[in-house]
Amino acid sequence: MNDSAVLFNLPAAAITTFLPVLAGLALVAVYKDCDPRLTGDIKKPDELMPYIVQDLMGKYPGLSGLLVASVFSGSLSTLSSGYNSMAAVTWEDLIRPRVKLTETQSIVTLKCVGTLYGFLSIAVAFLVGSLKSIMQASTSLLGVTSGPLLAIFLLGVLAPCCKKTGALAGMLTGLIIASWLVIGSIVYPRPVDQLPSSTAGCSSFNETLTLGSFEHPPTPRYNSLTL
Repeated sequence: MNDSAVLFNLPAAAITTFLPVLAGLALVAVYKDCDPRLTGDIKKPDELMPYIVQDLMGKYPGLSGLLVASVFSGSLSTLSSGYNSMAAVTWEDLIRPRVKLTETQSIVTLKCVGTLYGFLSIAVAFLVGSLKSIMQASTSLLGVTSGPLLAIFLLGVLAPCCKKTGALAGMLTGLIIASWLVIGSIVYPRPVDQLPSSTAGCSSFNETLTLGSFEHPPTPRYNSLTL
């Protein structure tokens, strides 16, 4: 059953990964000669996707709102599932083995833990606003956690003789080193080479022309004529 679930998950994961690539190709095709960042319409690269939706679909009533509703519904669905999962893991692994509570107290504790994770995500959202790109934050977080998790799995498969104390110490060490590298890259970022862009294909422009005077010179007056 587990193998079947993994096999069914692979096509969906591939499609989910490929869709942002298609969105990026569409952005390059539409704005390769008219970069909205250079024209001043947007300030961050993260604003390109909402901008193209408003630019291309703004004339069709309801489509822009449909996209916003889809984004919010998907985000809320993912966040609610994540909060419940983290609260359940925290309860089962950290709280329940150490504290004896009644059923009512357990439910209240789970709700409080889920609410705490919600406030933490709001705080992280404010911190992400100070970064240059949301993609940078997500990639950095993935880089911090993926290495230690992979090390734990490999340790369990290749060296089952290791105990939980050594595995936990190794994971914490990996998290500390990866966090140090990521924080250093954010505080002291390296220059990033961006693809060339221009505004040569923009249709709207503002130009001022200075023209000379079109007044005719005064006609000379002849008072007398001598033959």
